[in-house]
Amino acid sequence: MFEFLKLYAKLSVKPSKDIGLTSYVFPSETIGLYLHVPFCRHFCDFCPYHKLKYDAVLAREYVDLVRREYLLHGRKQFNSLYIGGGTPSGDLEVLKDLLSFLHENVSGEIALEVHPLDASVEKL
Repeated sequence: MFEFLKLYAKLSVKPSKDIGLTSYVFPSETIGLYLHVPFCRHFCDFCPYHKLKYDAVLAREYVDLVRREYLLHGRKQFNSLYIGGGTPSGDLEVLKDLLSFLHENVSGEIALEVHPLDASVEKL
């Protein structure tokens, strides 16, 4: 499924009691969030970042997993949100779904990487 999550999944080999992971992950009240959306319709030769060929089903599943992870950590308030990738501007419905549950908890700037082919007046 999401190849880059395999290492993350291997870190926990058995269930454990709560060790305060949430406070470790979010050590202060001023938090900027970078969200990597790994899907691309086209692969750019210069791009070194993790990416997957765009798949609508996987993109929807990814949004659902991000939502679940976000709720797991207690709906934190962020002072900024940066969405990069991949090409997060490639599917506006997926982007709307992401922003629908994140934007209300961002008190400052929200920035989004946009592929030039997605930068039409209608989409912006």
